[in-house]
Amino acid sequence: MPKCTGTTSAGAPCGNYAIKGGTVCAQRHGGSAPQVRQAAQRRLATQQATALVAQYKHEALDDPATELLTVAAEFVALKSELGRRSAELSTLTATDRHGAEQISAILSSYQSSLVQVSDVLVKINRLGLENRRTVVAERDYRALVLAIQRGTYDAGPLCEPPLSHEAMRQVLDSISAAVDRAYGG
Repeated sequence: MPKCTGTTSAGAPCGNYAIKGGTVCAQRHGGSAPQVRQAAQRRLATQQATALVAQYKHEALDDPATELLTVAAEFVALKSELGRRSAELSTLTATDRHGAEQISAILSSYQSSLVQVSDVLVKINRLGLENRRTVVAERDYRALVLAIQRGTYDAGPLCEPPLSHEAMRQVLDSISAAVDRAYGG
């Protein structure tokens, strides 16, 4: 357990141990304050999650753009839920045991999520991820259609009697149209 980072009035380091997950002691340097305990809890939760994640092998992302858009959707959902909860609050402030008013934790979280969501969405917009995804999808489906066309022509007749070139063209056009509809083309 680490030592407290506080100092005595003489400037010497505090000899007490810091609270678990914190940087200061509870006896003299504010470790028992609610906001310090909350920060320590967040720090501990992050440390535990980091240690757990470090135990596993992680695959490289095939499509970072899709992953970023998924994260953005989660941020938006979180923002919406926190907004809903803050709208349900009967009061926007609470009084602590010392008589000081504090903004509700839900409202504070909602405000923080608004900043995070807008930051992520601005970054996504700057990167042009939606346009890139569309281009990649179009390239993929065109490659698929081309592969089917080449494979079908190279294989020769696949049925008896063999399809005419016009019938084969209609089949390939139908596949192409179905892929266009699937990708919104």
